[in-house]
Amino acid sequence: MMTAKICSALLFCSSFAFAAQEASAPVPVENEPLHHVVLKNDSVVVIHLTLPPGERTLYHTHTHDRVAIPLSTTSITQQVLNEKESAPSPSAAAVAAENPSSRIYNWVLAPGATSAMHTHVRPYLIVATTGFTLKMTAPDAQALTHDVKRGDFHWVDAKVTHTLANAGTAEGQIVEVELK
Repeated sequence: MMTAKICSALLFCSSFAFAAQEASAPVPVENEPLHHVVLKNDSVVVIHLTLPPGERTLYHTHTHDRVAIPLSTTSITQQVLNEKESAPSPSAAAVAAENPSSRIYNWVLAPGATSAMHTHVRPYLIVATTGFTLKMTAPDAQALTHDVKRGDFHWVDAKVTHTLANAGTAEGQIVEVELK
């Protein structure tokens, strides 16, 4: 049984729209055919959605706090059951927010930029919104370098102290969803 502290992260990889299909009963998002669970544990559910232009998902419901991390420039519509569909709105915007279950950090790193040394004391999910070469360095100077692609993600459930650096030649961006 999942607890109320679950934070669902939705990864959007193509043009999409959230809209009801006429006469369809809502389904849980985990049962919507175009939403694919790619990670599920006691703390987080990561769902990947790819929807071709002009297509629609089934009308679906979310039962947990959630964070949407767009991976493309597109627009979406949303609809509350028995209400009119919203007008399209851009979805590829900077993510920096907080809700009762999580805190979201948006890390934008220019080529060669390095963050301050920081410590994670809570579990977190990191999602690359652009591809770049990410270098993480611990206080003892041990470093790990990863070439990340847009949409790559990693779940961390341990205390970690490190810096983040962009070791590539193009701007890089990652979104971090830290659970409370």
